[in-house]
Amino acid sequence: VGLTHLITVVVFLVALFSLGKFIVHETKNFDEDEQTAQDYSIRISNPPKTANDPDKWYEFFHENFNARASVVTCAVENDLLIKTLVERRECSRLIELALGPEESTEDNNLAKLAAKTERDRLPVERWMARISPGIPELYSRLVALNAKVKGLAQLDYQVTNIFVTFETEEDQRRVLSELSVGFWQSQTNDRKAVPQEYLFDGENVLYVSEPDEPSAIRWEDLNVSYLKVVKQMVFSHTLSLILIVAVFVFVRYVDSHFKSVEVVSYTISIINSLFPYAADALTGMEQYSAAGAVETSLFFKIALFTSINTVVVLTMITPFTATLEDEDRDGIIYKVYYLFWSEIVTSTLIQLADVSGHIKRHVLAPHAKTQDAMNLKFQGTAWRLAERYSNLLKFVLLCVWFCSIYPTAFFLCSIALALKYYLDRFSLMRTWQRAPHFGTRVARASHAFFLPSIVVAMVVMGTVYWSGFPFDNVCPADVKKGEYKYCYQDFRHAIMKHEYMDESQHMTERIFEVASTIIIVIVSVRMIWQFLNGYKALYRSVYKPVGADQKIPFSDLRIRSAYIPGVVSPLFAFPLIACPTEAIDPELFDWIDPDHPHSFYDLSDDADKLLNHTALSQRGFSQIKSFERINYLDQSNDVVRERLSSDSSAEDW
Repeated sequence: VGLTHLITVVVFLVALFSLGKFIVHETKNFDEDEQTAQDYSIRISNPPKTANDPDKWYEFFHENFNARASVVTCAVENDLLIKTLVERRECSRLIELALGPEESTEDNNLAKLAAKTERDRLPVERWMARISPGIPELYSRLVALNAKVKGLAQLDYQVTNIFVTFETEEDQRRVLSELSVGFWQSQTNDRKAVPQEYLFDGENVLYVSEPDEPSAIRWEDLNVSYLKVVKQMVFSHTLSLILIVAVFVFVRYVDSHFKSVEVVSYTISIINSLFPYAADALTGMEQYSAAGAVETSLFFKIALFTSINTVVVLTMITPFTATLEDEDRDGIIYKVYYLFWSEIVTSTLIQLADVSGHIKRHVLAPHAKTQDAMNLKFQGTAWRLAERYSNLLKFVLLCVWFCSIYPTAFFLCSIALALKYYLDRFSLMRTWQRAPHFGTRVARASHAFFLPSIVVAMVVMGTVYWSGFPFDNVCPADVKKGEYKYCYQDFRHAIMKHEYMDESQHMTERIFEVASTIIIVIVSVRMIWQFLNGYKALYRSVYKPVGADQKIPFSDLRIRSAYIPGVVSPLFAFPLIACPTEAIDPELFDWIDPDHPHSFYDLSDDADKLLNHTALSQRGFSQIKSFERINYLDQSNDVVRERLSSDSSAEDW
């Protein structure tokens, strides 16, 4: 039996390696099958602080690489301005939803309504207003935000990022290959890292990389410093660890107080179902520039918590001698069995019930005062990719952790994974809302850290359970006389003392010790190799194109999108746009609102109105420009510059 388990470990390890190869192959296929803006774009993370002219960037790439840019976005360090404008727009939105379409939102009328509402309030209503702000509170906040926007919109902001979308994949790949340098080479402006002609303005080494998808960029946090993000990560993960310890104490109390395997199992399952909400709040304290990074951080929190709460806690609250206990169903096998089913039942019922979605669609939507307000209730239920991944890993870990003493776990795990697959597919098509392009970060994190750790857990726990059998702390003293003595069999001493083992068990335990050592070394070397690859990126280029060039021009894509600054708000069906929209080709937006033009979501228009349409109102926003498609190979440089002198607009297309 022990050797059968060892063969299972080897098969699992081979399957993991094959899965990695399969993921790489499928990633390549997906990249080739679907052409997106990311396939044509680059991101420059260290541009000169005053290089906010899209035409200048166009000329740089055309003259040095013969590459034609379709869209250039010059993003500035206006995070605070964007957040203030978003909060102001949300505040105005809440007032509109509270008043209804028939009530005027003109400033004097709002001031009158706010004063009247506050005068006529009862003491209980004043207290409730502290929890749920009413018209007076919202209007007061709106006035303060108006003044803040007026000040912030008049400031000058430095350029921090440049996004360039080229007309062809070939241009993008050539630019990335030629300009890619190590991180420290760009930070120290090592001019020897690239040819002289590739220095921007003759002196700046550019740090160029392939960006995330446009919908995955978090423009409101695009310019947060790396040191600040690290501090936020340390704080939030520390709170996660504190929650893990608190939950362990609580589960241990429940186990000792109720003495019921059903109660303990459902307690663990319910806590696992609730923790993603706490993890989401903790991750909200962190500021990342990409949605994929947010999901990865959330994934680490949820996966770590559910792994410990599901298997480690269950192992620790079960006494060693009760591992195979049959009386009162106190053994680990009964707990694993009930935990599998409690996890399956709890998570399935919560997902199928979709309580919040039904309340929004059937209770709140019919009472909405405007069409826009009702439409918001039909957007679908928010979901997180990190939670879906951690759910699957939880079942796999629960299986491999206890499979050496409970092989039926493989069948229960297969049932759980199959059910999750069909349930998630149903929810994705029927009840979940549209999500941004998260990219492959969560998948890479899962395959790089958690899946190898699961293999290590499988072989190590196999060693633990094979060395501890029969879990009774009894050793033969005199076999002929039938005398036995107490001996400590727990795995911490099993590798030192073997007097309770027969020859077969001793051999199996030794084989597992050797296998554990080999697999731990393999996994450790693999992780160190991945770390070294990341370390090499500090000092030299590690860019490698994925997939083949599909030879499809960006302008010929059926659905195009550009790097247009925007912020997602729960009070609006589409992103709020953080740059002027009048000169942007409508085809470069990856969404269309049938009820409102793109200018309705333009935050720069809010600042323009507050500053009475002065030239100062546009100083604080990113610049984006699209260039018309012409055959530059057949035209002189004079014609090129002449074309660049005129701004492109929607009519140019």
